[in-house]
Amino acid sequence: MTEEKSRKSEVISIRGLDRDLYSRVVALAKELGKTTGELMNEAMRLYLLLTEHSNTIMKNTSKTISGITKAFMEGLKSKEVVTIKGLQEVRLSKEDLEKCGKKVMISTVAKVIFEPDIDAETFDKYIDSIISCTEVQVPDKIPKVLVYSKCKLVSRVVFYA
Repeated sequence: MTEEKSRKSEVISIRGLDRDLYSRVVALAKELGKTTGELMNEAMRLYLLLTEHSNTIMKNTSKTISGITKAFMEGLKSKEVVTIKGLQEVRLSKEDLEKCGKKVMISTVAKVIFEPDIDAETFDKYIDSIISCTEVQVPDKIPKVLVYSKCKLVSRVVFYA
C-alpha cells in the first residue's frame, strides 16, 4: 500500500460534529454512490474554494469601492459650486460669471437680476440653481424652459427684452 493511499484511508476523528448534519451527509453519500469520506473531502474542498475566492472578491471589491470613492470625491471638487445667499438683490453679468469660472447657486435672495449680456450658453454653463428667491429677472433671449429648470421655489420669473 502506498503512503498516499494509506493516508486517504486513515481514520480521522472530528469532535463537535452535529450528528443530524453528519447523518444527512452519510445518507447523501450513499445516494450518490460515494463514501462519506469522498463526499466530506468534496465538501471541504468546495468550502475552501469558496472562502479563498471570497477573500479575493472582497479585496477586489474593496479596491473597486476605494477607486469609485476617489473618483467621486475628485468629481465633487471639480464641480464645486459657489453659493450666493441671503441678500436683498443680486445683479450678475456675463463677465461676473466667467470670472468666477464655477457653477453658481443662488439661494434666498429677494431679487436676482441677470444682465442683458447673459446668453443661454453662459446661463446654462454657470448657473447651477436658483432656490427660494422672490423674483428672478432674465433676458428674454434665454429659453424659458432652461430658466425654469434651474428655479426651485421661486415666486416670480420675469423675462425682459
